[in-house]
Amino acid sequence: MANLSPNILILFAISAALAFFFPLVRDGVIKQLSLKPLLAVLVPIAIVLIPFAGLFGLAALLGLSVNVSVPCFFCAALLTFIVNRIGLSGQLRGVLLLVLSVIFTYCLPAEGMQTPVAAAILGLLVAKVADNTLFAEEQIYDDVVAPLSWLAGVLWLSQQATFQRDAAILLGIISCCLILKIFHRPFMKDDKWLVKRVVLAMSGGLGALIVITKLSLAVNMAPLAILVGAGIFATYLFQNIDAEGEEKISSSAAIQLLIVIGVLTLVATRFWGIYGLVALIPAAILPPRSPFAQYAGLFFVSRVLLQCFIVGFNSNVTGINVTHAYTGAALYAGFIVMAILFMLLRDLTDKRLRCAVFLAAGVLLPMAATFYLHAEATSSLFVSATVAGVMFATLGPALQRAGNLGYGNLLIVPSMMAVAGITYGGLIEAGVSANNETRLGILGGAVALVVIALLISWFGQKKKSNDKTAIGTSA
Repeated sequence: MANLSPNILILFAISAALAFFFPLVRDGVIKQLSLKPLLAVLVPIAIVLIPFAGLFGLAALLGLSVNVSVPCFFCAALLTFIVNRIGLSGQLRGVLLLVLSVIFTYCLPAEGMQTPVAAAILGLLVAKVADNTLFAEEQIYDDVVAPLSWLAGVLWLSQQATFQRDAAILLGIISCCLILKIFHRPFMKDDKWLVKRVVLAMSGGLGALIVITKLSLAVNMAPLAILVGAGIFATYLFQNIDAEGEEKISSSAAIQLLIVIGVLTLVATRFWGIYGLVALIPAAILPPRSPFAQYAGLFFVSRVLLQCFIVGFNSNVTGINVTHAYTGAALYAGFIVMAILFMLLRDLTDKRLRCAVFLAAGVLLPMAATFYLHAEATSSLFVSATVAGVMFATLGPALQRAGNLGYGNLLIVPSMMAVAGITYGGLIEAGVSANNETRLGILGGAVALVVIALLISWFGQKKKSNDKTAIGTSA
């Protein structure tokens, strides 16, 4: 991928440096950096990652090539854990992970990028979900939206004939959003008539137009700048909601966001296809607060990754036949799974068990679907999970007045499902050729692991309760 325009790379380097070092010094974040928070969570991090070594080992036993996936997954997960636990703000974590993501893809060959990029996205998402459910005091998504705006785009664009041109435009749009994020803070106050936000959106669209026509020389792609400007304005439109706090989001505001997401999705895919959604994702970098205004970007990411799986593994060129028995059942299952996760956000107080459930839904479920069902049914599962995820995440704060529970994780899980399906896509063929003994053996092993995990969690919770009782008695 070393054929990107030098002008685009210079623009990105300058914008990323400004977006990282300016807040680092101005906000005094550099004084807060420390390795102590990281050292305190090394054991939980290891416990989270060890089962994935077993999953890759199982995939290797079933005939999948994991020589590329394993290092990319674990390096991405470890880097995400490290960056998240050293005292950087969400914005700085996102910029740093974005820079590392661009360097990573720049070093890859143009051919065969899908496997390492998909594995890296999976590692990033696993680490983010684990960090949110186990360690984070505040649920934010700046640190995952920024790198995904590039990685998800590259994963899709690597399948296209115009990869180099479109990737350069995407990196230029990301650079414009980084620059806009630095300078928009003084303009976000006292804007009752939305004039300042309109000007900011027009500035972002103009920057995208310059990137497209002057730096990339793709004059025929100039109308894309209008879509980018609209996406930026939609992001700014909901920034006041974030200021009030997630627990104060009204049902009308949630419905408005769903409508905006639907309109942007329809317009983008109608005129530019999936690349339109790819171009909309960088706007999610902009929100000065998290997370409500970033939900649109997280949805676009999951939709792009879903399309990557469908193109790569679903041989039905006319789409997904949801009237097929297995496909219809998988469509229903996707909604049920997301509804369960939505309820568990409030009712499941054990952080370890919550983390295990979310990771199992995001990784084990798509692995089981690819192995035991065909690709079309798996695609149907991902479609319903994506739609249900954005609905529950957006409406959740209005339906459950219980504070910041991390509803954005419901949007990360569908992305994790799709990219896990890509990473372990070889299980589709392995499942077709497997005999009943192999299928039952794997199913029995999975059930045994779940039972062991539940027992460990139960004993841990019981021991914790006994310790509290003993402390209360001694007092």
